[in-house]
Amino acid sequence: MNVREMLGKVVGGIWNWLANRGRNPGSDLERHIASLEEGQRGVKMQLAKAIQQERSLAVRLAQFEQLAEQCTQEAMTFLGDGKEEAARTCLRQKKTHLQNAATLRPELEEQRKTVRLLQDSFQVLEGRLAEARIQAEVAAGRQRRADTKLALSGILEETTRSVESCDERLALPDGSVHREAMADATLASERLQLGDSLKLVSQEEEVDAELAQLKEEVRRTA
Repeated sequence: MNVREMLGKVVGGIWNWLANRGRNPGSDLERHIASLEEGQRGVKMQLAKAIQQERSLAVRLAQFEQLAEQCTQEAMTFLGDGKEEAARTCLRQKKTHLQNAATLRPELEEQRKTVRLLQDSFQVLEGRLAEARIQAEVAAGRQRRADTKLALSGILEETTRSVESCDERLALPDGSVHREAMADATLASERLQLGDSLKLVSQEEEVDAELAQLKEEVRRTA
């Protein structure tokens, strides 16, 4: 698979996730992150190879240019010694080196374009991956808060039933008013504690939301 085919596959995966993310947000987001991570690894490998090829071409080009310069210096030396034919041979070699260099230049420029394309693609994937991970953190926090609220609601209902049951058992003539007051106080205390817990959950939700916004701002300014 060449560079463009690989990038096309990654971009296609992003569009598919955007089109289908409403069906099952949790699992879709996990698959999206996994796809982005796989694409990022592939781009990183291709980028390393492309950079290596670019450096190799640059070294070869520099060698041909250096050889051409050496041929010029040798030709001048031969001419100083009166060896015109030897100087002519050096200039022929110089032409060959320059032709080889001219052939490599467009190849090197094309390779540099490939490197820039892969670098840009890697940065795009890095940004997408950061966004997806932030979304995953927000979704996980939202799910934790929902589970906590559900558990607290269940505890509140169970406490209410327990106090009502206790109230029925203690509704005797002697001291019934006192026992009823104690039951009401216990229920009120439990409800107050649970109310405070729910407030903490709500505060955590606001903190998580603001944290996600700050992470996004930091990522954009990085």
